[in-house]
Amino acid sequence: MGAAREGEGGRLSAAWPKYALAEVERRWLVAPDRLPPLGEAIRIEDRYIDGTRLRLRTVQAAYGDRRWKLTRKYGGIPPLEPITTIYLTEAEYMLFATLPAATLVKDRFHVVAGEHRFAVDRFAGRLAGLWLAEVEAASVEAVSRIVPPDWTTREVTDDVAYTGAALARGGH
Repeated sequence: MGAAREGEGGRLSAAWPKYALAEVERRWLVAPDRLPPLGEAIRIEDRYIDGTRLRLRTVQAAYGDRRWKLTRKYGGIPPLEPITTIYLTEAEYMLFATLPAATLVKDRFHVVAGEHRFAVDRFAGRLAGLWLAEVEAASVEAVSRIVPPDWTTREVTDDVAYTGAALARGGH
């Protein structure tokens, strides 16, 4: 863990992890019938490794490109959370994939609304019917000024039941 530093909005982080980046985002539920036409999706499979804060992710593009990542989310005060991500080879991914984990699968679309690019996720499997949107910004101040599009409904940024880990483990 790194030394304390001033976080966004003047908040002091007691122990910001040394190599972590700040993920600053907000999330909303989506009314899919109000969405504009969607382009191609990427398929995301997330595995939240049991007993950890680690997320193993496969990203499959429509044109066949595939990437593998391992991310640690440290927790934080929404909308600010420190995260660390490393890219993996397929062999490394397969090794981590042997660990017990809760899984979720979703299709991600990107939708531009105003000046912002939103990630819109359509969940599959037992979460079918759930749509979430998220948007990132460089600072807490910037993300707090973003006006949600009219195709969003309720903001769930502060609702832990709508985090990926909670959804994978049976939330919603």
